[in-house]
Amino acid sequence: MRAIIGRDSVGFFEIEDGDGNLTDADSTPTVVMTDWAGDVVAGVSAVTSTGSTGLYQVTIPPLATADRLTVTLTATVGSVVRTYTGFVPVVEGRLAELNQLRADSELADLSGYNLMDVSEVVEETIEDILHFPPTPLVDQEIFRFRGGRRMQLPRMRYVDSVLSLEIDGIAYDVDDLEVTGGGIYIADGASFPSGRVVVWAVHGPPESWRRGVPGDMRRAATVLARYTARTNNYPERARMIQTDGAMLTFSMASYDRPTGLPEVDGILFRYRVLEAIA
Repeated sequence: MRAIIGRDSVGFFEIEDGDGNLTDADSTPTVVMTDWAGDVVAGVSAVTSTGSTGLYQVTIPPLATADRLTVTLTATVGSVVRTYTGFVPVVEGRLAELNQLRADSELADLSGYNLMDVSEVVEETIEDILHFPPTPLVDQEIFRFRGGRRMQLPRMRYVDSVLSLEIDGIAYDVDDLEVTGGGIYIADGASFPSGRVVVWAVHGPPESWRRGVPGDMRRAATVLARYTARTNNYPERARMIQTDGAMLTFSMASYDRPTGLPEVDGILFRYRVLEAIA
């Protein structure tokens, strides 16, 4: 799930037995959420059942800034106490809002849980292809640094701000750090030493997206959501289906066609290639 800044957000949890089957807990589960700094998030609702076996929900209150919440769910299943831990990004918005997806005739009948699940798959797929999140995210990076004036985070291409940074356990005052061109510098020009870096930072899309996600990218997200939710009875390995009346050739996902959908891949590659060159 993703919590949206400035609005209530509903999160869903599935509880499974030892065989991986959905099952109801012996009693109502409990949940604790903490922000990136480890502080407990106030105002999180009690866990309630959705009415479907093993599926529960919780409401996160409106939060003011991008964050990454650690979610710890505790439930008793078959007299055994189980603890589930996951992460919830707090972001400015979705590539395609749920009401936008529900307006599509092929997605209109999905339940709130299933529609959100499709939306999550789409967001993660597009982020993996673009190599940057479409909206700012709070994330942690741990890596070995050789030392030098400029620190480039391996997985975060467009860094907005640094929330905390330490090298070999020694913390730096974030007020003494500058972010320029995606790199992190010490304001007085000093060099970072080599060592094990643990950094929390906000990163996101390129500056040109900060006025809003491009419209064609939102359309691509809707098309991919429609495809993700669709089912068919074709063999998984089929590249072509031939009948007496017609021959159907499928566009298959590959390295240069990551989703296999020409309309979507054309849009994704346009932004990925342009930003890689920039």
